[in-house]
Amino acid sequence: MVVVSYGLLLQDASAFGDRQWHSVVLDEARPSRTHRPSGREP
Repeated sequence: MVVVSYGLLLQDASAFGDRQWHSVVLDEARPSRTHRPSGREP
């Protein structure tokens, strides 16, 4: 099992592409935001 960030995957695409993979699971995570209650200034 390999867990890698999308940025690193792009950076080392040739290294990952040279391998034959049995299966690949992708997760398109979104950056988290700090929740601020409405009505408050930042």
